[in-house]
Amino acid sequence: MSGVADKVPSKHSPAPLKVHSMHSLAPLQDNSQTTAYCVSFTTFKREPLLADIRGADAEMTPAGKIVLAVWRRLPSLYPNLQLDALAITHDEVHAILILVEPYFAEQEQVVGRFHETSDGLNRVVCGWKSTSSSEIKAADAAAGMRVWSDGFSDRVLRNDKEVELRRAYILNNLFKWWLKDGKW
Repeated sequence: MSGVADKVPSKHSPAPLKVHSMHSLAPLQDNSQTTAYCVSFTTFKREPLLADIRGADAEMTPAGKIVLAVWRRLPSLYPNLQLDALAITHDEVHAILILVEPYFAEQEQVVGRFHETSDGLNRVVCGWKSTSSSEIKAADAAAGMRVWSDGFSDRVLRNDKEVELRRAYILNNLFKWWLKDGKW
């Protein structure tokens, strides 16, 4: 998994590494109104669509840049969504997303179909994948090919400790790949 740098300013950011947007938000509230999730999804047939690998370096492809741009727009599409951490590799995406409860009640009134937290997460991730796929195809970065594998994996992060552990997992997963393939 080649990671590529995209620095999002934050006083909590670690030193720049080959990873996207590793930054912290305010601590999770210990109540049922805020839920953090770690989500992962892959390109179709694990095609290396999102980054080009050149020796020990990686450069984000136009498709990878689109995935990142859509990530950054997600809060404008889902007002009670908070972005936490993101790693885009050559063939997969790992992210921590935080959903804040009034989101579901507000969306239910407007759209009439958000009924539970998992449904909201599904809509956010499917919307992210669908929008990025459409934009990638429109930019001719993957003309005529399928962009994403079906579905995604997710894990509920129940407290700040789990969020920190999952952030570390995202970063370490990147390092393991580099070490395994002799890139570092």
